Amino acid sequence: MKKPHYYGHRERLRKKYSENGINSLSKHEIIELLLTFTIPVKDTKEPAKSLLKKYGSIKNIFYHLDKENFEAIKGIGEKSFILFRLINDIFKIISEEELTSKTKISSPEEVINYCRKTMWNLKNEVFKIIFLNSKNEILKIENVEQGTINEAYIYFRKIFEKAFNVGATAMILIHNHPSGKEEPSKADIDMTKKVINLAENLNITVHDHIIITSNDYFSFKERGIM
Repeated sequence: MKKPHYYGHRERLRKKYSENGINSLSKHEIIELLLTFTIPVKDTKEPAKSLLKKYGSIKNIFYHLDKENFEAIKGIGEKSFILFRLINDIFKIISEEELTSKTKISSPEEVINYCRKTMWNLKNEVFKIIFLNSKNEILKIENVEQGTINEAYIYFRKIFEKAFNVGATAMILIHNHPSGKEEPSKADIDMTKKVINLAENLNITVHDHIIITSNDYFSFKERGIM
């Protein structure tokens, strides 16, 4: 029986990576190699090329990972999606550990980078708070609420209970806009003003409110809204 054209290719690909590192692989070969761990025997080159064509880049495959679109690629199934989702979630854990391992936040860029790595591809709105002490040392990062695709229900009592529980004297508000529009809504602005007013009465400083989208961010502080 004639062997298929891809016979031995995955072994050559693994050896190439093992001996020469990731820079020796093209973009489609990187995705191809990942797929070999979940697609037995079959050719993984075409599914890898199809993924890159559909998403446009390796970053987009992970940042905009979607089960339905991912598994719509011919030759790719649920096991492959689980592998890519696991890698994506590991990225998020690493990003959070990188931020929380710091003794303090030294620049707004650190917060923006953390938000970009962990919130760009969320399908629903998530309202998150970074709780800080007077030295800007991170006490805790916590998801306060998770809403639908276009709204998050914010309970002010819960915010300040969590702040008191960790002894926070400052906080940074963060939430995402899955719609892709980074400009705050009237509800976003009203909510932010209410949190700031309540925080002032409790001697807690709100440093910023950051909105994250898949392509950009909006800082209330940078834009002079607070």
